[in-house]
Amino acid sequence: MSVRLRAIRAALAVPALGLVLAVLATPAVATDFTVQSTGVLGDRVWLDADFDGVFDVGEVGLAGIDVNLAWNDGGAQAATTTTDANGVWSVGSLAFDVPITVTVDSADLPGNMDQTHDYDDSVLSGPIGTAHSAVVTLTAGAPTNNDLDFGYVGAGQVGDTVWMDIDGDGAAAPEVEDLLLEGVEVTVTWPGANGGSDFVTTATSDANGFWVVQALPEGTVTVDVDAGTLPGGVLGTLDPDGGMDNTASIVLVDDLGTGEDETLNYDVDFAWTGAGSIGDRVWYDTDGDGVQDGDELGIDAMTVEVIWYDAQSDPHTWTATTDTSGAYSIPRLPSGFVSVSVPTAAGAGYVATYDADLAHDGTASLSLGSGEDLTNVDFGFRDAADMAVSVTNGGDFRLGETNSWSIEVENLGPGVANGAVEVAAVLPVGTSYFAISGSGAASWSCTPQVSPNEHLVDCTYTPGSIASGNSASFDLDVSVTATAAPSAELQVSVTANSSDATPGNNSDADTADVPLAELAVSMSRLDDLVAGDVVTYRMAVTNNGPSISSGGITLVDELPDGLAFDSFSGDGWTCGPSFGDVVCVHLGVIPVTLTANVDLDLVVLAAAGDSVANTVTVTGGNEVNGSQLDAGAIQAAVGIVDDSMNDTVQSGSGSTTSTTATSTTTTTTVAGGGETTTTSTTTTTTSAGGSGSTTTSVGGATSTTLDGGVGSGAGTLDGGPDELARTGLDIATLLALYTVIAMSAGAILVFATRPIRRAKGSNPIA
Repeated sequence: MSVRLRAIRAALAVPALGLVLAVLATPAVATDFTVQSTGVLGDRVWLDADFDGVFDVGEVGLAGIDVNLAWNDGGAQAATTTTDANGVWSVGSLAFDVPITVTVDSADLPGNMDQTHDYDDSVLSGPIGTAHSAVVTLTAGAPTNNDLDFGYVGAGQVGDTVWMDIDGDGAAAPEVEDLLLEGVEVTVTWPGANGGSDFVTTATSDANGFWVVQALPEGTVTVDVDAGTLPGGVLGTLDPDGGMDNTASIVLVDDLGTGEDETLNYDVDFAWTGAGSIGDRVWYDTDGDGVQDGDELGIDAMTVEVIWYDAQSDPHTWTATTDTSGAYSIPRLPSGFVSVSVPTAAGAGYVATYDADLAHDGTASLSLGSGEDLTNVDFGFRDAADMAVSVTNGGDFRLGETNSWSIEVENLGPGVANGAVEVAAVLPVGTSYFAISGSGAASWSCTPQVSPNEHLVDCTYTPGSIASGNSASFDLDVSVTATAAPSAELQVSVTANSSDATPGNNSDADTADVPLAELAVSMSRLDDLVAGDVVTYRMAVTNNGPSISSGGITLVDELPDGLAFDSFSGDGWTCGPSFGDVVCVHLGVIPVTLTANVDLDLVVLAAAGDSVANTVTVTGGNEVNGSQLDAGAIQAAVGIVDDSMNDTVQSGSGSTTSTTATSTTTTTTVAGGGETTTTSTTTTTTSAGGSGSTTTSVGGATSTTLDGGVGSGAGTLDGGPDELARTGLDIATLLALYTVIAMSAGAILVFATRPIRRAKGSNPIA
């Protein structure tokens, strides 16, 4: 009720009523000329902000509101009082057993309010039946009723959005890149009318930065943002009244002429931008040392990302792109913990070599002070390239020839393999660098190190870098000697001036077989050498290794004039006469340390007392990649020496005695006429494809046989066929058979390289 209206009511008041108004604890006294009573009514008129019909903590009473009481048919008797600063009212000396109507003067209420509660009505139980009014009856048993409350709620609302203005442009509404702020507290104060208490309420922004305060009566409210709930180090860019001081006065008064309800204001926005910054440079660290050298360039078009964490530990992101020099700057950052990284680096095939927190993992975790400018947040990168190398041989290596390993280098990405791309090769013993070859050799330069490290070969890819997904190859040619046998392993590794996260494939090794069967031959006589008899010579071929024999083995007994071929026996052997000699071929294999024996039965044509010199040579057993090794290579490795035996023929049939060979040679005259004994030195030299030299006494013998053969001894071949029966084939058949076998075994080479010998007589076996 206005002051003027109250004055008019006072001037028109009838003195006969004798009403005395009471405020607070002093009830107004109503005089009834017919009934003297002591009844009391009262309580509160308040702002029911939560619309629940209950006066709650934080809600305020409405001061200066007239409350009228009437009884005796609504006017014969009456009383009026006004709420105090807390919205409390009370009237005493009221009659009993008389219905009393209590009415709030709605004209005194602030504008834009709706009733929520009175004594006999509540919005919680249904619509208000009689607005601003309630009826109550006091009795002698219940003379006081202080439940005559009246609740009202304002219909006004104020609110909207709070956000981080990333670009600081002060736009009236959040833009796409802006960050909506959660957890910001906004306090709205409605000043209490007529000296009453202010209504103060607080709202907190949600995840969308939205906040709102409702239940506000008409009037001018003050909106304050609690700076303590804002990110640190920020400056205002938007404020409803332009003050940029986190506060604004908002008028919530409806102008009936506008057609809009001005008590609803959803344009109370606040925005801030950060006062700090982060920046500097992203560069290509060529040597990977984490130091920006003068010749190292920046990396352009890299995205630098700053992640800032709000009070809810939720991440928010600012980004910038490096320029052609690699420089970047991210301004308008709030203070606090930040994580700075270059997320596009990995996709470009880069790996970190430096970052500002020295973790060198491509991310810098930093603390940014309020308004601080960090201008030293650099990032160093180099390419990340998964280099792989593989090496393979093209087959068994041949002695005395140039052999090759094929080496391939591949960049599996994702980045460029920056030069220098280098391959280091460790040559095995018995090999030496010769050259490089192959279709890719022109792109490589290889050099062996100096003595004593000439077995180390360094190769450089001359074009420099290898792009992701590309490869480069060359053949490493080496010279091979016998010391490489039986196998040679090449070790290679690759390096590049790039980071390699998977070094397990940066090295490889390959072993090439280097076959070499060093064959030794020894000859022993198993019978007495008697004119006209058949004498048996045992030829023992031993493989001294280091490799198992491969390909045919050819044994040639260079018969003297006094001996002629008769027959042979020996597992795995085929023998026959050839131009006065005996040629035997063994097509099986002889493992290392084992011996294959062949017995040659020869007719003694020499006269008693004649001296005969029998010589045997063995070749072959070293077939590599389909052909025998060159005789010169074998000779260079171990030499070739014939095994020979000098004997003197006895007369008569005599008995055959098998004895162990000794180191003496005995010459016996015909018919036992007189005996002279001479002593000579026995020597044995064995070789691959070669032979040894043994001198024995007449009638002496040595025996090393294969299972099923003649004689006995350890270290012989097992599993061969039964001893071949003495052959009865004629010379033509044997020669044809030998020719086929010898050609396949490479025996022709032996004949081609033999010295020219004197002509022999006819073979009596023919």
